[in-house]
Amino acid sequence: MRCTRDKRVLLILTSALILIVSLIFIVSKLNKNDSIVLYVNEEPVYEEELLNSIKYLSSSVRNEIMRTYKIESDEFSWDKEILENQTAGDILKNKAIEKSTYEKLLQIKAKEYRLINNIDYKSIKEELDKENKSRIEDKSNNKIVYGTTIFDFSEYYQYINTNLSIQLRKVLTDNKTLEISDKELELVYENNKEMFQSENDETGKLELLPFEMVKSSVMDMGLNEKFNQYMNKEAKKASVKFKDERRLDDLLKNGLT
Repeated sequence: MRCTRDKRVLLILTSALILIVSLIFIVSKLNKNDSIVLYVNEEPVYEEELLNSIKYLSSSVRNEIMRTYKIESDEFSWDKEILENQTAGDILKNKAIEKSTYEKLLQIKAKEYRLINNIDYKSIKEELDKENKSRIEDKSNNKIVYGTTIFDFSEYYQYINTNLSIQLRKVLTDNKTLEISDKELELVYENNKEMFQSENDETGKLELLPFEMVKSSVMDMGLNEKFNQYMNKEAKKASVKFKDERRLDDLLKNGLT
């Protein structure tokens, strides 16, 4: 009799545990979906990714607006109407969406070429935690740690996107998607002469270095321009769908407080 009662109690507890685990899974999934703000080619972009773009751009966009429209610092407000039916905040929001679209498309392209396995927000956060744990362990074991010991999300997001850009540019150059002619190289050189100057030891004056001497640097600059043009063109063609446009305004306010 006692054995039967114990089995019944165990069954009830097991069922309750299964129910609790299921509820946790459902709630976590709902929360995960709720933090999606838009999709780029069906790939989700989450709140923290867009917030990262808003915070990264806010200072430069503010300065650009003030300079372009001759607005004094004490007169500036993100609620100030700059263009017809468009506030300074709207301009920042649109630029942040463009930046996040570019970055997510970069990750999508990198994944297509197997430069990265997972590009969803959860996976990036998991990799961030692993990277920080590894760096802390290396630091405690007196190993050399290059750069910061602990990344925050913004730093890590920029870190992986920079590395993906370098790797993807190489792939696209190797497979001839990106090509640059000698004539284009000469144009890059002509348009950026200030970048290829060196001080003369005798006169102390800056002198332009010969093209052949700096050709590899010119090539690198030219391919960077080609890569950015390619990615911007792809970003303009990308499908961008908003999950809830009203949440973007709330997100903007949160990012500016």
